[in-house]
Amino acid sequence: MRALLLIDPDFATRERAMLARVEVGLADEGVRLIHAIPETARLPDSDIATRVVTFAPDRLGLTLRGRARNFLRDIGSRLSQEVSQGIDIVHVIGRRWWALAEQIARELDAALIIEFWRSASIERAATIARRLHPLLLASDPALLALLEREGLGARSHLAAWGVHVPVRERSILPPGRESALMIVGSARGAGAVQEAIAGAAAAIDENTLIFVDASLAPKAHIWRIARQHEVLDRLSIIEDMEGSRDLVLEGDLLVVPSAMGENRSIVLDAMAHGMLVIAPRDEAIEPLQDPERASLLPEASRTHFRRAIEQALASPDEAGRRAGAGRAHVMEHRRASGHISAILDAYERVSLRDPLPITHPERDR
Repeated sequence: MRALLLIDPDFATRERAMLARVEVGLADEGVRLIHAIPETARLPDSDIATRVVTFAPDRLGLTLRGRARNFLRDIGSRLSQEVSQGIDIVHVIGRRWWALAEQIARELDAALIIEFWRSASIERAATIARRLHPLLLASDPALLALLEREGLGARSHLAAWGVHVPVRERSILPPGRESALMIVGSARGAGAVQEAIAGAAAAIDENTLIFVDASLAPKAHIWRIARQHEVLDRLSIIEDMEGSRDLVLEGDLLVVPSAMGENRSIVLDAMAHGMLVIAPRDEAIEPLQDPERASLLPEASRTHFRRAIEQALASPDEAGRRAGAGRAHVMEHRRASGHISAILDAYERVSLRDPLPITHPERDR
């Protein structure tokens, strides 16, 4: 079985650890994976477990059919005879590439799998689903429920994201040492980001440090907020916190500023490592629905963030109890092995046709 992965570069950077786990797991099951990325993308080679080929988005052409054929020409020239038997599956993550992936699947007579990590994408997917009949891959049970509500249940498949759970269980907010509060999330909710940072700055004590993902900094006026609350000496802005998460997972509290209906594996990773997640309740994301497993806020206001952080710092035993419940949930329901198995089931569900080989057509104008 051969699958072409077409993934938005920003997503691939942020979720590269999860993608690498999936790619290794599928390769172990005999699935041949080819990850196509724009030639301008900057992904760490060491974190990609598949064959990576590049294409030039700005030279693909004007018509959708021409774009698809030029894409295949680009990657075909780099793959030589490796996919002479064709591609069985086109697996796309990220709305930017949906239309292109749809046409590529047509050109290759391959199955199309559209993976969902955002609730905002479901309405558009319904249109594609009625035209080409792709398999819709839900990365979270709550997203699957939304697809079913749109009448797309028969064309949907649950492959809930999973992570590795460390064997050693650790305690958070231990007495006698500094605590670390990590803020990561979507920069699209700039107002919520400012509220979260302001709430955190107002809540922390002299033994607590704040680390903020640099991707949130431009819109959130972080330094102004830190100066206002006199915590400049305890706040750091870190590049690529979500993509390279070793630092994040050494923290005590993970703050997710806004409920955007977005699945982010950093939440599962934090829970697996025994951190307490503080975030607005999100009806589209299952880990952010149960107040027994996380500190969930009714809305993204600085008052609610401040109170939740103050309560966690003042009651470390209660914070640890909730964090432990989150870890137990991930251990039972959201393992990386289960995620890989579910994707493999999806691939086997759709790979029932003989695909066309990738050829090297002349570039369409």
